[in-house]
Amino acid sequence: MATSRKRKPKQSYTGLLICLAVIIAVAVGIIFIFGRKTPMDPVVFSYEHDDATYEGDAVIPMGIIIGGKDVGGMTKTQARGIIESMYEEPENQSVEVVFDEKTVTTSLDRLGVSWGINSAINQAITLGKGGGLIQRYKTQKALSLSPYRIEISKTLDRNEIKDFVQNQAAQIDVEPVDAALSREDGEFVVTAGKNGRKVNVSVTIGRILEAFYNHEKNSTLRVEAAMNEALPGVTTEDVSSIHDLLGAYTTTYRKKDNERTDRCINIEVATANINGKILMPGESVSTSDMMKERIAENGYATGGQYVNGQLEDAIGGGVCQVASTLYNALLRSELQIDRRQNHSLLVSYVDPSFDAAIATGSKDLVFTNNLDNPVFVSGETDGYEVSFRIYGTEYRSSTHSVTYKSVEERRLKSEDIIVEDYDMYIGETKKEGTTHDEVWSHLEMIVYEDGQEVSRTTLHSDYYMPSRAKIHKGMKPKETEPAQTETTAAPESSSAADNG
Repeated sequence: MATSRKRKPKQSYTGLLICLAVIIAVAVGIIFIFGRKTPMDPVVFSYEHDDATYEGDAVIPMGIIIGGKDVGGMTKTQARGIIESMYEEPENQSVEVVFDEKTVTTSLDRLGVSWGINSAINQAITLGKGGGLIQRYKTQKALSLSPYRIEISKTLDRNEIKDFVQNQAAQIDVEPVDAALSREDGEFVVTAGKNGRKVNVSVTIGRILEAFYNHEKNSTLRVEAAMNEALPGVTTEDVSSIHDLLGAYTTTYRKKDNERTDRCINIEVATANINGKILMPGESVSTSDMMKERIAENGYATGGQYVNGQLEDAIGGGVCQVASTLYNALLRSELQIDRRQNHSLLVSYVDPSFDAAIATGSKDLVFTNNLDNPVFVSGETDGYEVSFRIYGTEYRSSTHSVTYKSVEERRLKSEDIIVEDYDMYIGETKKEGTTHDEVWSHLEMIVYEDGQEVSRTTLHSDYYMPSRAKIHKGMKPKETEPAQTETTAAPESSSAADNG
């Protein structure tokens, strides 16, 4: 008996085909609706991420609000015109900055305000056009359900703010005044210092920026400038600690019977410029700078000074004696000497190696207050002598003392050169230049404790070049004047001579 097999029913693909057809239809519909190009959806030539820049007058998708304004469906040009008109008035908005009791008014425009209008519009155009098909559909759907708001960014130009604040500070800042000290009738007279008031530029800039980003568009922007108290470099307390004489020295610049010269004027001007200088601990100073530039406008006159080994007249001649006198006072105060150079030739007012030359740009006397308290430099002239005294707080023990010694290592005598001059009459002489010996020397510092020498130090070695003056001796014989012959004058001639 034959066995019969059941056949499996043939699988139906009808349902699968129907589903596939539906999906294709939906996709085609989406493409047709959202992917087609219409006058309201022009061709986009280029864009890049959130800050895209479009070519052509692209249209902003519906449902977008920029800076509170609905710009959906507008072109870039339309949207920009409307939004820029909204910010014309804010650009001219006043900004009030209060500097203590003074209020200065400016505007956002003058502080370099700028609005991110283009950036916001470009961002709006990218919405719904980036990503794949599904993403674009989701974005468009979201925009139709709920508007997308884009705020306008705003910035100020920090350099413009800085210029504004600095310009105001230049007019408002009050500089502090250092306390001063002087000597009158042998007593110290203290002039109290005064505090100043200055604008803190960096903090004020920060306050303006912070107020700008936080204030409402139509409200007045008002900022309190940061002001700092400025203390003087030398306070009344500082100068009150100065009372002891640390070192002093005097030299003569004019003998009693000598005529007052321009060199005397220069010495007195330079000394007056240095007088009253207060050096704080650690402070260094240039003697040349304290003297001020040697020009007529600063009171200097023409005086003798050494130029290339010769004595010549020049503006400011004589100030080296001031520096040399000060140098010796500093030595006796035992302050720190940073720079000192000797003259090219020997000078008459101090021994070798005790001098200090001044030449603009090449020679100077520079020293530092290496003590723990301020020092005061007092300089005086009386028409004949120049004196410097260094005052401070005595830091040395009563058993300590110091002396200095000029040591000549070698001296070569120089003599005048006699020149027979036949353009000058016998008995006449004329001198050119000066005669100086050639000298090698050094300066020793000798320290004593309880009267006993404890150290001897060579501070510096110096060389002074020679010079020889030329003495012109007249050799030309004097001419004998011819004898006059007496004549008898006519009466009318005699009358004419009387009238002449």
